[in-house]
Amino acid sequence: MSLLMENSVAKIGCGDPGELIEFAALLNASSENPGYLRCAPGVAVPSYKFVFSGWVKNVSAGSKVGPLLTAGISASATQWLMSNEIGRGDGATVNTASIEAEHKDAAAWGHVLITVDTTGGTLAVNRAEFTIGGYTYPLDTNLMADGGSLYLLDPQRWQAIGANITSTGGLISSNSSFKLASVDIITGDAAEGLSAQDFGYFNSDGVFVPKRYQGQYGRYGRRFDFADPADMGKDTSSENLVAGSEDFSSGWNANGINLAGTNRLVPNTANDYHYITDGVPVVAGQSYVAKSWVSPEEFTEFNISFGSTQFGSLAYAVFDLSGDGSVIGAGTQTSNVSCTLQSDGRYLCQAEALAIATSETAQIGFMPNPVGNTNRFPQYAGTGTDGLTLHKVHVRNATSPDRYEKTTDAVKNLNHFEVVGNVRQVADTPTNNKINYDPHVAGDAGAFSDGNATVVANNSAHAAVSHPIKKGIVQVEFEIGYGNSNSGSLRVSNDPNFNSAAQTVHYRTDGQKYVSGAWSAYGASWGHPTFPTDRMGVLIDAYNQTVEFFKNGAPQGVISLPFAGPYFVGGTKAGLNEGAVKVVTQLDDMLHPVDGADTLEWDMADCPVITDPSRYVQAPITIGGGAVTSLWNCVINKTLVLSKRRDAYSNWRLNVVIGGAQYTVAPHIDGVQIFDPDGLDFTTNGFTLGADTEYQGTCEHFVRRASPLAGMDFVLIDSHTVGQISTITHNCGGPVQRAWDIPLDGGDIRQFHHKMPAGDYTLVNVAGRGNDPNWFNSTANSVSIGGASVSGRHLLILERGVDQFSSFDVYDGNGVVDGPMLPADFAPLWLDVVRGDAVGIPTIRSVRAGDANPAFNELRLDGSEPENTISDKFYLLSNGAKCLTNASDTGGAHTNANGGRYYTGMYALTPGKFAKAR
Repeated sequence: MSLLMENSVAKIGCGDPGELIEFAALLNASSENPGYLRCAPGVAVPSYKFVFSGWVKNVSAGSKVGPLLTAGISASATQWLMSNEIGRGDGATVNTASIEAEHKDAAAWGHVLITVDTTGGTLAVNRAEFTIGGYTYPLDTNLMADGGSLYLLDPQRWQAIGANITSTGGLISSNSSFKLASVDIITGDAAEGLSAQDFGYFNSDGVFVPKRYQGQYGRYGRRFDFADPADMGKDTSSENLVAGSEDFSSGWNANGINLAGTNRLVPNTANDYHYITDGVPVVAGQSYVAKSWVSPEEFTEFNISFGSTQFGSLAYAVFDLSGDGSVIGAGTQTSNVSCTLQSDGRYLCQAEALAIATSETAQIGFMPNPVGNTNRFPQYAGTGTDGLTLHKVHVRNATSPDRYEKTTDAVKNLNHFEVVGNVRQVADTPTNNKINYDPHVAGDAGAFSDGNATVVANNSAHAAVSHPIKKGIVQVEFEIGYGNSNSGSLRVSNDPNFNSAAQTVHYRTDGQKYVSGAWSAYGASWGHPTFPTDRMGVLIDAYNQTVEFFKNGAPQGVISLPFAGPYFVGGTKAGLNEGAVKVVTQLDDMLHPVDGADTLEWDMADCPVITDPSRYVQAPITIGGGAVTSLWNCVINKTLVLSKRRDAYSNWRLNVVIGGAQYTVAPHIDGVQIFDPDGLDFTTNGFTLGADTEYQGTCEHFVRRASPLAGMDFVLIDSHTVGQISTITHNCGGPVQRAWDIPLDGGDIRQFHHKMPAGDYTLVNVAGRGNDPNWFNSTANSVSIGGASVSGRHLLILERGVDQFSSFDVYDGNGVVDGPMLPADFAPLWLDVVRGDAVGIPTIRSVRAGDANPAFNELRLDGSEPENTISDKFYLLSNGAKCLTNASDTGGAHTNANGGRYYTGMYALTPGKFAKAR
């Protein structure tokens, strides 16, 4: 497909984000002002089966999100539901389960589906199931009891979202802050047979995206869409019933009343009444409000009657439906009685009564009433054709959120949750992902709050927006309260950790600027010691390599950036006393937006040129040989396959096809071409594997397809002579950023990396490095190898970075477990790392769709060992990779020695615009 066609498809289609989710809730873990949702208990109903579906976004550096749901067990313990476990705090292990996969991603949303079924006779393997992003993960622990009832969703217990609570509703802890969107909780038999496909789907680019659940919720199910900022715990599972008529022909006890039509009540004998069949759970001492939307039809009076056993014999009200609505009469055991005419011609009538007895099936009646009859039951002597129409019946606990609603089937338990503390509606959602600070960026970052929009600290702190600005003109705003020192600053760097002074530009609160290692006068002073008073702007022009700072919208002057991008922007405070650095990335929240400038909002970002990376890179695994058939026509397209068994000692194999000719090498030994008649053969949709032992067992294949769109080409220099320069054209689409030079007639395999000092190289087949001036050079369409390269044929693997698809970068190790963040504008499929300032082992690790983080299953490129020969630990996230390896750990020097210089290559599983949490 041509470049033009690829671009056209990407710009027009720009992926499929799924069904729009407009709002989310930010649940705050701050100990000073925790924010969570809570539901008061009702009557006892054992809980055995439920499904929890929700979209979550971590806003901490933790390895799990939640609690998504809790239930109080005692004064100090709760049962909880996290993104990767069901646990409890009372020391017991019954009804607990977990998966190994960790949810550490703080830059994107992910879908969580947790299914629980402890109904007697359920197989152990089916009692708990965790499906993350559409993929179900095997259980690591499973102690869910056969027939053991749950605390979670047992209506007799306090329930909460976002906090661990006691058995009396008090706060134990709020765990981590997180964002939550589009929550569906389904209980009882309604949860039977549900899967991730009921709540989302894989779009054509292989990304799991949202869709609205259309099924039943069960007696104690609920939905939270967080659309009402004044009632963030509102259950909207049947909100659509407010308008229109519903079929009430089932789920009611008609008791002699004829139903003419779907919801038309027609009494035909004296004392006929109509009540909810399976009743309403009520608790003695609590008040309940019953209301209904009514069309009068032939009747001009309407009666709401509460069951005498549960509410008393004088709990009723009669309403006039002939005018604007008025109360004809009401029993002394009712209150808050009203009836009003609505704009659509229906009446909304309601009454409240105090329960005098606890019951799971309290009767509440709704009926037409003959004119002049003020008794509790209608005294009727008509023709049997008169009636009225009910459009919706709604019953709620007057002292706690809404609870019950009549649908077509039965009573609907709404179970609204009340808001406690700081729960805020946000526009950052799974279909409108926003960018803030990232807590995975190493350094003295203080405490993150406000959904990672603010960092607060008593001492010095800095925070960076962990998103590379590669192109265009991009704006960000900040507010800084810098403590009792005289120093706060805005920063722009090509390092997210701002470790290099020479590669950082500052604008300090005293008006000074810092460029190329020196401070000088620049603009106006700004900021305040204790609270922000100025809104500061940063405008980065990546095309012209400049930055301009703004104070309350006033430009302070353009500064040339003395270093190339990609660029990172952040803020810092110094000194003692509490201060804060707040970032504003969303256009709607900016006070002084610059016309025409872009913002750091994924939903506003350009469409990626490559919407589906699997058309150019894949990492399939084969078991016991076989074939891979998910690729492209590998006979006519230049294709590279790097293969290694993970389960046993074996040789690496690199197979490349160029113009129909296939080249095979063992890259952990040297570059010599080998001939393997029983190895890998390319086909029109992938490749087949022969009996060669190197392809048996569990074998991973790192596959690349040459294309200028994907920034890759594979070329052959037929004959190079020592002492001469050999030049050949390439079709990478731009200057080469990384290359492997494979001497097919013998010699070490060298790696070029554009971030290395001039002439430096590392070796692929052994742990080694060196310097050879001018050994490798490239332009936008040609590449040269120098005179010191060995004579013979040279196979060159050429790569350049492509927005939202690939990157070839560098990071400096810090020697601690909270290691460097390797930002990228995509979710990596694989990451390879080699140390360049000292001899280091080249390694590679992957996290495919459905794989679990963290990734410590790396392979070393210079050896034949199986996986996990080095215990380095990385998380491959939606916005790059995070190193969590201590320098003293086994292999730590190869990825995170303090001060070590490491060169990387990453290819995308998903472009950043579409990436979901991993």
